[in-house]
Amino acid sequence: MSRSRRSKRRAGMTGRQLAILALLALLLLAVVALILIAVLGTLRGPTAPPGDEPAATAVSTLQKAVSVTQAIEPTSRPLPATGGPTATGSVPAASVASSTAAPPTIPPPEPTPTVTATVTTTPAVDACSQLSLSYLGSVSNVVQWRLQSLTGGAIELTRAQIGWPQENEGIFNVMLDGKAIWSSQDFSPPTAINSWFGTVSDRMVSGTVRLELFFGMSAADSGYSVLLWFGNGCQIAASG
Repeated sequence: MSRSRRSKRRAGMTGRQLAILALLALLLLAVVALILIAVLGTLRGPTAPPGDEPAATAVSTLQKAVSVTQAIEPTSRPLPATGGPTATGSVPAASVASSTAAPPTIPPPEPTPTVTATVTTTPAVDACSQLSLSYLGSVSNVVQWRLQSLTGGAIELTRAQIGWPQENEGIFNVMLDGKAIWSSQDFSPPTAINSWFGTVSDRMVSGTVRLELFFGMSAADSGYSVLLWFGNGCQIAASG
């Protein structure tokens, strides 16, 4: 009798082995079902949302099969240590955040202020209005005049006409600022002078100078007139 039992055990499998085999077959079917669901999901489009009954049933069946297998034959493989290196291809959250951050806003350049140049135009000065001639009086046989030019430059005296009283007998010399510019004699007024004595520089007028007339007798106190022309086209007249 014992021999027949032993022969049956050798010829067939035990109940425990049959259970393990059935569980493995169930596990294989669950894996195949998961693969088919994944393939179908890839072909159809996005993965089915949570609550899809076929996917949930397959996952539940797979979890049960794994739980039964672990209960029957515990695995001896060590669990992976936590804190290991990050899987290849993973991207840190900080890197993702920095890559998606909006670029800094660059303010537009400030407009360049427009500078408007103000040009002040100085009106042209009338050179002739800057000339003046005034009678100073007579001393002995000399009659004195003050001639002034405020044009800012020297101007040349080119012509002169002198009126004087006949009682002075005659005119003999004309001096400008201490220099003789005419030396001759004229006994009949008025005296016109077109030619000069000395150099041109002696007749250049700049600032205030003294014009002196020399007569042959004591000069009268009044009865004189002087008309002067200059190289810039101006002329001036005075009497005394």
